[in-house]
Amino acid sequence: MGRSIAEITAFIAEVERVAGADTAAAVAGESVVDSSVKPRDRALWLARAIERLRQSVDQASYKEIICGCGAQCACRHQAAKTALERRLQHPSLEAFLAEEQRNPPPGTRLVVEETVVYQHYLPAEAKGGHKCFCPVMRHLPRAVSPPDGYCECSRSYLEQVWSAILGQAADVEVVETCLTGAQECVFRIQLPK
Repeated sequence: MGRSIAEITAFIAEVERVAGADTAAAVAGESVVDSSVKPRDRALWLARAIERLRQSVDQASYKEIICGCGAQCACRHQAAKTALERRLQHPSLEAFLAEEQRNPPPGTRLVVEETVVYQHYLPAEAKGGHKCFCPVMRHLPRAVSPPDGYCECSRSYLEQVWSAILGQAADVEVVETCLTGAQECVFRIQLPK
């Protein structure tokens, strides 16, 4: 028996928090995967569990659960803290954005248009040909369609990151993603005016 997978444990915990223990048990099914299971099979398990979730809860609850997972992931991986540390190395938000455009983290690029930032992710470039940055879903076979609405998880993750960078609640929206067929993931972030 392997160790638990943090993303899967967090997913089940979010389902239980929002929809209750019975729904969490139904979504988890017969068994929850652990680290002894191949990454591809973890991704397939999660995709099937998310489909069971979609059939078990209303759209608002589904979105709350998926967004909760993204926020927890950002916290667990200290993404907001790391982004804020990078931001504080610059005297202003403008200087930070200029540097991020010149020297973006691997597999990303930033486009700034007045009061809007477009965060581009190129998972195939940064993560060895995968189609998602998610540590679990990046292993989903290309022939398998991702669960509808799954990219809200990444939106919520980025909301945490950009809230730290901006020092206030960030407005992040999904423009397009690799999981839904685009060549790259694009998120729109509204800057404070």
